[in-house]
Amino acid sequence: MVKDLIEKGLRRPGDGTVNGWLNNIESSLPFCPNYYGCGDQSLYLVDQLNDPSFYDSLSTQWRFEIIYEWGTIDHPFPHQWVEGYPWVDESRRIKLDPWANQRSRSSE
Repeated sequence: MVKDLIEKGLRRPGDGTVNGWLNNIESSLPFCPNYYGCGDQSLYLVDQLNDPSFYDSLSTQWRFEIIYEWGTIDHPFPHQWVEGYPWVDESRRIKLDPWANQRSRSSE
């Protein structure tokens, strides 16, 4: 789904925190493309994950939510990403961070 953001001109190509910061800087300049920040990218991702054409194809029902954090060691500045988990087992959380183009098992 990050590929969709890139193809639609809503996100810089690339991975990682440095790319995310460049994305944010460029999105605030009037002569640069209209890139999405982490919040808009997360909202876009949640919308895509909850779209019936994707969601109905899953073998298990999942819940996807946007997580917001700031003022921590991991996120001293405001940051948003998506976490998902199957309804039957909330301990199996996955973290989807379109801003950094990363996915992992959540630490919770």
